[in-house]
Amino acid sequence: MWTVTAPQTNISAISYTLMRIRARIVSTTLDKLNALSETSCKELTATTKRRKIAERDHSIRARLAKAKEQAKQPTVAEGKRRRTHSKGKGDMEL
Repeated sequence: MWTVTAPQTNISAISYTLMRIRARIVSTTLDKLNALSETSCKELTATTKRRKIAERDHSIRARLAKAKEQAKQPTVAEGKRRRTHSKGKGDMEL
């Protein structure tokens, strides 16, 4: 027989609550959009789309700039190759 423990009950309750909250948010949003005229709705959609594209493009540019900066810095392996002194005992006098 499978029994539900208290943590499982809490997780189920939280999941159900989140599902209900999301459904209510979607329902409220749809009600607000339905109250708008078709022209206003199209303008809102276009404005939101432009804003999201601009945010995405800015994020991509920022990540590319960061990657370019990291590419300019020597890696650990490159740093080891560029050393002029050796850490070995080969050049030490006895």
